[in-house]
Amino acid sequence: MNTKKILVIASMLVTQATMAGPYWDSLMKAGRYKPANHAMCYYDSNGEVAGENVHKKSYLASITKLITTYVAQHKLGASFKHATKLYYKVDTKELHIKGDTDPLYNKEKLFYLVNQLNNSGITELKKITFDENFMAWTQADSKDSAQKRPSRVSRDKTQKTLKAYLHTPEWNANLKAYQTFVNANTKDWLDFLRIERDPKKLSLSVGTVSSEVTPSFDINGENVRELIVMSSEIKGYIKHFNILSHNFLSDEAFEAVGGKVEVDKILNEFMNQHFPNYEATRTGFKSGEPTIQLYNGSGYPLENPRRDNFATCAVVIKIIKQLDIELQNNQEQIQKLVAVTGTDKGTLK
Repeated sequence: MNTKKILVIASMLVTQATMAGPYWDSLMKAGRYKPANHAMCYYDSNGEVAGENVHKKSYLASITKLITTYVAQHKLGASFKHATKLYYKVDTKELHIKGDTDPLYNKEKLFYLVNQLNNSGITELKKITFDENFMAWTQADSKDSAQKRPSRVSRDKTQKTLKAYLHTPEWNANLKAYQTFVNANTKDWLDFLRIERDPKKLSLSVGTVSSEVTPSFDINGENVRELIVMSSEIKGYIKHFNILSHNFLSDEAFEAVGGKVEVDKILNEFMNQHFPNYEATRTGFKSGEPTIQLYNGSGYPLENPRRDNFATCAVVIKIIKQLDIELQNNQEQIQKLVAVTGTDKGTLK
């Protein structure tokens, strides 16, 4: 990543005017950066935006994740839960998975799924199908995969993952991982979710697995059971990707909101409300170019040719302020979603 883009708006959250200037100067000197290429801003004691290059076009890098946090909270709400629906046809022993863009089907959640199918009396699945809104990736939330991520989890990867983690007769490689999963949780939690302690007592046979938008049976027909798997509240996902600067989860949150089309709509509404006629104030933009543009939710460009997210420092800190207001109006706290200095371990340190 170009260092010119890395440091952009690095000190936007500094709120003390007495320290912001000297601290910014020391950052510029330490990194041998040209101050004219970067931006720093804060709200002064009068509630006005102050700093350096506050209205200049700046490239966002991982600052993007704070904007993704705003659009996800604004559109879905911090307490939103993904609902994955499972349709099981009793007589043919077929299972269709109707996804809800939940990005977190890691190994623990797949182990949980095996338990719940067994708890529902299901021990054999002759055929599993899943739609385009379902994905499974065992490393989805891991620290090691925060930066090393696929552009999208392929249908083929999801197919192989489901087979490997749901088909218990070939679980030799998964037995240790399952025991780690059990040992990492409390007795009360395991009892509440009816999780089997001994992986050898779980029994689920899986035949074929394939990606199909439309299942081969009528999900509203006779002999079909519906099961729903709810995710945790997305504020937990958001907190995780902000602490680790996790590209995969933040990009998937961007998609869950509705992708670029819906994000553009939300940000256009924001600009019309808070920055009308901003073209006369902003600098460094082409005529007719939007003031804020997100191509992805993480700030990590995957496109070729490369396209970087951009905005101005003044716009970004206003988004953070508006995020705080909306959360408070919904009896939520911003520290439950963002990385907190001195408290949360992660990339912020």
